[in-house]
Amino acid sequence: MLIKRSSKTWLLMLVMLAAAGAPKVMAAGPQLSPYQYQQLSQAAELRERQQYPQAEKLLVELLGRLNEQTKASYALALTQLKLGQLLLEQQRYQEALNYYEQAVASGHVEAQQAQQLLLLRAQLNMSLAHWQQGISLLQQWLNTTDASQQQASHYHLLAQAYLQLESWQSGAKAIERAISMQTAAVPLNWYKMAMVSRSQLEDWPQAIVWQKQLLAAEPQQMQHWYQLSALMLRAKQQRSALASMRLAYQQGLFTKPEHYTLLSQLLLREGNAFFAASIVEQALEQNQLPRNKANQRLLSQAWLLAKQQQQAGEALAKLIEIEPSNSNLRQYAQLLLQQQQWAKAAQILARLVEQQTEVEPKLWLMLAVANVHLNNYQQARQLLTKAQQDSRLQNETEVWLNYLKQVAS
Repeated sequence: MLIKRSSKTWLLMLVMLAAAGAPKVMAAGPQLSPYQYQQLSQAAELRERQQYPQAEKLLVELLGRLNEQTKASYALALTQLKLGQLLLEQQRYQEALNYYEQAVASGHVEAQQAQQLLLLRAQLNMSLAHWQQGISLLQQWLNTTDASQQQASHYHLLAQAYLQLESWQSGAKAIERAISMQTAAVPLNWYKMAMVSRSQLEDWPQAIVWQKQLLAAEPQQMQHWYQLSALMLRAKQQRSALASMRLAYQQGLFTKPEHYTLLSQLLLREGNAFFAASIVEQALEQNQLPRNKANQRLLSQAWLLAKQQQQAGEALAKLIEIEPSNSNLRQYAQLLLQQQQWAKAAQILARLVEQQTEVEPKLWLMLAVANVHLNNYQQARQLLTKAQQDSRLQNETEVWLNYLKQVAS
C-alpha cells in the first residue's frame, strides 16, 4: 500500500483543515432563532475545551429538532457543518464525511466554502480508501480552482489515489506534475512513486531517470544502485547496469547475496569470467554468500569460463558434495580427464554409472579412456565394446580398440 489510512500525513492534514474552522452557510434566508444560536454557541465553547461528547450531544439534539422543521435549512446546514468539524477533530472520518455531504447537498453552503469542501471531502474519501470517489472530487476541485491556489501536494495526493487503483498512466502524470511544481526539496517517496509508475508502464528510460534522482539523494543506499541496475537491464542497457554495480562494489556498499550474484552474472555476460569468479569465491569465503548449490554452481561455471582448471575442479568437487547430480558428476569427470587425473576421473565416472538406470554409451567411452591410461586394458576393452553400441561413437571406439591391439602385440 502506498497510503495508509492511519498515516501521520493524513492525520496532520485533516486536523489542520478542521482547525481552520467550519465552512460558512449562505447568508440569505432565515436567521438563527435564539435557541439555535444558544445551542451552537454552547457547542462551540465545549469544543474549544475539547469536551467533545458534550458538544456532540448538543449538536445532535439540535439536528434532531431541525429535521422536524420545514423552514430550518439554514440552521440545519450550519449544524451539519459544525458536527462534521467536531467529528473530524476526533478522527471519526466517515461520520464527518457524512455530515459534510449532507450540508453540501442542502444547497445552503456558500459557493466559496463549497469549493473548499470539495477538497476536504476528497481527502476524507481517500483517508477512508474510497479512492475513486476521492479522485473524482479532487479532480473536480483542480478543474475549478485557479492554478495559483493549486499546490504540488494536491497532485501528490491525486497520484497516491491513482496508484492505489493501479492506474499507472494517470498516476505517473500526477506525480510528475507534483514534482515539477514542488518548490522545496522533493520528498524521496515522490521520486519512488514516479519510478514505480513508469516501471509498471514498462517505460524503462523514464523509470531510470527517477531512479537516478533517488540515487543522487541517497548515494550510500545500496538498494538504489541495485534497483538502477535492474531497470537498466530491463532497458537492455547491460553495460550501464554492470558499471553501476561495479561502482557500488568498489565503494563497499554490497549488503545482500543478490548484490554479489548480479554483479558476477553481469561480468560473465561481458566476458570477464575471472573477475566474476574471484568476487563469488571471496564472498563465499567471507560468508557474504551462502554456500548453496546455486552459488557453488555459479562459482564452478565462472572458473570454467575463465579457463582456470584447478579452481574449477575445486569448485566442482564442493558442488558435488552439495548436489551429487548426474550433470555435476559428468562435468567434473570431463574436467578430470582434461587434467589427466585418470584415477580420480575413473572413480567419479564409476559413481556416475552406478547412479544411472540406463547408462549413456558416452560414459562407457570416457571410463574406458581413463582405464586405458591406468593400464587396465582388459576392463577398458570391455567398456569400449559397450560404447560401440552407439553408432556415433564407432570411429572413436575403433581408434582406442586399435591402440589396445598395438599395446597387446
